Amino acid sequence: MNKLFSRISLFAAILALAACGNKSNDILSTIPADAEIIVRVDAEKILESAGCTIDDGQWTPGAGVERMRDALTSGMRDDIDNLLAAMPAVNAQNIYFHTYKSRPCVTVGVKHPGIMADALEKEFGKPETKDGFQSYGHGILLRDDMLWITNDSHALAESLDAAKKSAASSDKIFDKAFGSRSDDALTVVCNYATLLRANPYVAYSGVIGMMSDKYIAYGMKFKGSSAIIDGGVYSADGEIFKAGGLVAPVDDTFTKLLPANTLLAFAFGRPDEEITDQIIDQMGARVKSEVKPFVDALDGTFALAVAPPADFPNLLKLSEWTFTMAVQYKKDKADEIIAFAESFKDQGANVSELSDQVLISVPGGIGYLNPANFYLGYFNGMLVASTRRISADNGNDFKRYFNGYYSAAFLDMPANGDIVKGLHLPFGLKSTMKCDDENYVSEITLDGSKSPFIESIINAATDRAMQREVAEALSKL
Repeated sequence: MNKLFSRISLFAAILALAACGNKSNDILSTIPADAEIIVRVDAEKILESAGCTIDDGQWTPGAGVERMRDALTSGMRDDIDNLLAAMPAVNAQNIYFHTYKSRPCVTVGVKHPGIMADALEKEFGKPETKDGFQSYGHGILLRDDMLWITNDSHALAESLDAAKKSAASSDKIFDKAFGSRSDDALTVVCNYATLLRANPYVAYSGVIGMMSDKYIAYGMKFKGSSAIIDGGVYSADGEIFKAGGLVAPVDDTFTKLLPANTLLAFAFGRPDEEITDQIIDQMGARVKSEVKPFVDALDGTFALAVAPPADFPNLLKLSEWTFTMAVQYKKDKADEIIAFAESFKDQGANVSELSDQVLISVPGGIGYLNPANFYLGYFNGMLVASTRRISADNGNDFKRYFNGYYSAAFLDMPANGDIVKGLHLPFGLKSTMKCDDENYVSEITLDGSKSPFIESIINAATDRAMQREVAEALSKL
């Protein structure tokens, strides 16, 4: 296989600047509009983020990829070499993967079909003709200036026939999603209708049924040491589907409950009553009658948060971590839940009624959680449970992560923080997620890294000295 790609790259590199290859829309015209999922990959952007460089059409692996390559088996090393060697011969900015009737296929445009055919024939022998394609080993099919990788040529022919009748390129949602995302390294569009047809057992779920005529489109791009994912839900005509009709905005009142060293927190607004009713309707009649009053008592935002121990040496002691759950809840039902929790004393738990909350302690702990202390109380319209005594007025600036969004989250593990420094990690991790009325956006940053996103991860995965330092630091905890 190495010889194959050596032959391809030798000739393709000479002609690379003279050929434009297939455009995105060319390939979309060969994919049926009712494909379950369509993914476009810009391999060049991924290689750039991995620290690889290009010179005269030839890709060279960066130091991190070289270290990773050296640690792999010879076969896996060949795969990396083959990937880099093949880039000049194909339109690497528009590699498509799709599934049609649950059958997967990879499609890519070939810049120099004659060179590709010659190299394939020298490697695999004279091709067979299957369903109008030139078929080579390992599921490689070639016709004109297109190459496919699939294990079923008949299924591919069926897919191409379906595309002639209704292609993704003529569908507004696909044209909008792929046409407006030229900066993406990865773009994905999922068709809920065809996904549900392929999974009939979930098609009857009320909530999923609400999405049966919708599409989800999202993309990932790289910017230095950050990866940004954004997207949304669309109707078939390409119009954005607004979240405001499904979920209420987050009430940031809960942030006062979180300690200043909170590592991560997630919150979403109250789902629309139609959604909660459909969820309840999936339950049996007896369960439904018992659960519905407590679901109806949901009065707004639901939030979860985690904070690490105040002292780094306690990092591996689960009981030193703070886990907090808060939900806006009607007081009468909240009082019922608290009263029920107090009854655990009849099961052997130690229950203490504090001035503003209840403490429930489980003798002997629960697994690694020892001591196992749980605090439960009602604060500012919220039912709150935590593994630390609850304070309703903590000083922090976490509101900024949640204001105005229907769901949001953050992760904050800075490069200069105790965890990163104590474990000798090469970088910290910061992330935000937010969903407004139209868009979902998530950003992940490798805090403190000076290398591109993927290269930073590869460097960490191949840095044996750093890994030994981390292991040593953990052993001392």
